[in-house]
Amino acid sequence: MRSKLGLFSTGAVLFLSLCMTSSGKSLPANTNSRISSASAQAQLQTKQPSQEFQGTIEKRGTKYILADKASGANYQLSDQDKAKQYYGKDVKVTGTLDPSTNTIDVSAIKEMS
Repeated sequence: MRSKLGLFSTGAVLFLSLCMTSSGKSLPANTNSRISSASAQAQLQTKQPSQEFQGTIEKRGTKYILADKASGANYQLSDQDKAKQYYGKDVKVTGTLDPSTNTIDVSAIKEMS
């Protein structure tokens, strides 16, 4: 009887220690969604508001850029296909500026009259 009780106790201790070890190595299922949600909120808070930029679409190497003659600034454009349609023209670009890369995330381009 003692050996059966001893075996049972040993098995129970092993089972509990395995359960504790495996649960310590992984995050609860909802933790990952909280981390993703927090990351998304941080990105939204640092995102710049949509702005309007004026200039001429020019080609530098293989890329189309917006050259603002008034300020002397040049901006990379996220939508190269849309920019190509306005090559050489004065335009108004609406989008969000990423100051770290000087790139406008283009939402619209309109030719100025």
